[in-house]
Amino acid sequence: MSNYTRAAYHPKEKVVRAANWLDDHFGKHEYGVSFPGDQHVYRPAETDIPLDVVFIPDEKREKG
Repeated sequence: MSNYTRAAYHPKEKVVRAANWLDDHFGKHEYGVSFPGDQHVYRPAETDIPLDVVFIPDEKREKG
């Protein structure tokens, strides 16, 4: 497993954003999901992956 970036619904903002998926954040192979500019790390069950968004080009990806 490894860290990666993938679109996800932000649990509080209810919009699709680039999210950093952090391997082993909550334990062995238990991912944490963080969003640029947000200090909180969410559990995958707290967010949702949009099925219609599979790729975010680098120029549109949020920095942070």
